[in-house]
Amino acid sequence: MDVKTAFLNGDLSEEVYMSQPEGFKENGKENMNKFDQCVYMKVNGSKYIFMVLYIDDILLASSDVNLLNDTKRILSANFNMKDLGEASFVLGIEIYRDRSRNLLGLSQRAYINCVLKRFNMQMCKAGDVPIVKGDKLSNEQCPKNDLEKDVMKTIPYASAIGSLMYAQVFVFYSKNNKISTGSKHMEIKYLTIKDLVNKGDIVIEHIRTESMLADPLTKGLKPIAFKEHVMNMGVIKSFDSLV
Repeated sequence: MDVKTAFLNGDLSEEVYMSQPEGFKENGKENMNKFDQCVYMKVNGSKYIFMVLYIDDILLASSDVNLLNDTKRILSANFNMKDLGEASFVLGIEIYRDRSRNLLGLSQRAYINCVLKRFNMQMCKAGDVPIVKGDKLSNEQCPKNDLEKDVMKTIPYASAIGSLMYAQVFVFYSKNNKISTGSKHMEIKYLTIKDLVNKGDIVIEHIRTESMLADPLTKGLKPIAFKEHVMNMGVIKSFDSLV
């Protein structure tokens, strides 16, 4: 659903904060996702619905069609909205559905093809892995003279890395659920773990690469290990392979 003139719908007379002030806690916000304050959830018995906000766009997902329609009616009654129907894309990510087999997935094919075209790499050959175990980057690979430096100035390196990071973060968000809220909160979290280890409440054990599903997110792997982990994450090359 799309909110028309989103910034003109609300009449605000109270103070509004762009981010939650440190140490401030407000009761009655149990419906808010503590990890992402743009995600709301409503539970009605065994039925539930999620509402995801992005600027003036709303994405609704529910276990019950009647609850979904009721929510749409409530929103439309309070705001000037347009129902765009069943979502097919969100933030450049294609939504794949096959209800006959109870399949729901996200595809980044369109986004990745757009990135490749933007950097004139649409005809390039795909690699097996992002980085192979043993690959090393060093200052020796940096431009050595003015001519090489001038050539590098024409290469939008930062933009390319940013585009790749966006693609990676979107796909692996649910697998790599690390929420950064500032160094202070990170320190508190790790100090808590340290205390629990000292008390013997938890035990830290070494996990071999063969069993470490998150390793493709943090290091270079051999192609076989990389493909096995990615497959076990539920990430596939194409939905066509499910047919």
